[in-house]
Amino acid sequence: MYKIIEIKDLNITFDNKKLFEHFSLQINQGETTGIYAPTGKGKTTLLNYIAQNYYKKIKISYAYQDNRLLQNKTVLQNIKFIIPKDKFNHYNCQQYSKKNTQSGFQNLLQQFDLVKQKNIPCKLLSGGEQQRVNLARAFAFNPELFLLDEPFTAQDVTHKTQLFSIIQQCIIEKNKTMILVSHNFDDLKTLCKKIINL
Repeated sequence: MYKIIEIKDLNITFDNKKLFEHFSLQINQGETTGIYAPTGKGKTTLLNYIAQNYYKKIKISYAYQDNRLLQNKTVLQNIKFIIPKDKFNHYNCQQYSKKNTQSGFQNLLQQFDLVKQKNIPCKLLSGGEQQRVNLARAFAFNPELFLLDEPFTAQDVTHKTQLFSIIQQCIIEKNKTMILVSHNFDDLKTLCKKIINL
């Protein structure tokens, strides 16, 4: 096990408000870490800092809280947008050649319950559907670190359970590294080995 993230003495002030003062954080490979705090305490700011400062060092998948989808593009186009044209590395770490790329995308759509929506522009989807597209896109290749920012807020109980299962099978069981931000402490207890209360 090795250190994948190491932050020492971080100081961040936003709008004259100190979000972080002498903050330190270490994330080891294979750890699942939860970030818990009320709104406005800097959870998303911390994820953004990690993404901006480590993307050249490690491969990161970031599921943003605000989705950042291409609204006029379809579900499938949004997922394909970040995938290299020469290969598809499915979230369960299977490798796909060009011939099998469509099969890989189909499996991904099935797991996130997006098959019926795959050719629909994202602007026409519900909030929960858009959130699952955002997550499917983050899971569409095999990163060293998953950053998941409030990934369950727009989900009903059935879809939330499905997403828990995907995280369990594709991150936890495969010893991937994850930082999960949530307002829900019970979610973090279920999915994370350690929890940081900001």
